[in-house]
Amino acid sequence: RPGAFGPEYANPLDCPGALYDTAAVLVFRGVASGLPSPQPSFVYYGPQPGRFADQVAGAFDANGDGRDDLLLGGPYWYRPGVDYVGGVALLLGRPAAPSGITVICAPDYTWFGIGEFDQAGYGIAGLDDLDGDGCDEFAVGTWLEDVATVNDGTVRLFHGWGGAGCPAGPEAATLGSPDPFSGTGWAMASGGDVDGDGLFDLAVGAPYAIAGNNSVGAAWVLLGSHLASLPTEPVVVGVGPATDCS
Repeated sequence: RPGAFGPEYANPLDCPGALYDTAAVLVFRGVASGLPSPQPSFVYYGPQPGRFADQVAGAFDANGDGRDDLLLGGPYWYRPGVDYVGGVALLLGRPAAPSGITVICAPDYTWFGIGEFDQAGYGIAGLDDLDGDGCDEFAVGTWLEDVATVNDGTVRLFHGWGGAGCPAGPEAATLGSPDPFSGTGWAMASGGDVDGDGLFDLAVGAPYAIAGNNSVGAAWVLLGSHLASLPTEPVVVGVGPATDCS
């Protein structure tokens, strides 16, 4: 992250101080025809030197304001005193500044994993509005978290919040795996509707899931209707789930 920004930036004072190896995410606005501008509309710099934002997911609206939001996964981020817990940063959609590139260094919401080396945010995915409250959901995989057993991995389904009719703050359901060392949540994808009920479904990968005596890996499809039925609880950074929906 540079220590100073040139005149092409709309808000250079919002991101003070140089940091090394934070990585950056550039957001280019689409246009009705032709190619987008070679200059991005937004640039986001990660929060921690030497720790990158490795994963990006979009095309969902977590606060129901009609603008798509962006979710970034940083599986090697740390909390003070706890290394490699990983986490995610949520950037809410906003109008582009006509005067230049908007710099973002403070995301609208940040969530970190629970235990050391959990690597939250290794898999992330945006969904649609599963529960019909007007705010879209998103999923975060923490593939080395211990909940039901050792390194079983988890998937947290965050329900959108902040819009009219939506929760006031983040709530999530936590799904675990009964298989130790399966790495559930290492990769995830959404955007499809395999059962035709009008809700996005979620594909979850577990690269070390065991069949018989062999580590063969597995993938599951979780239906949107099932995800919408799971109990949620308020999300508190650094506090593990009380309910595991294995």
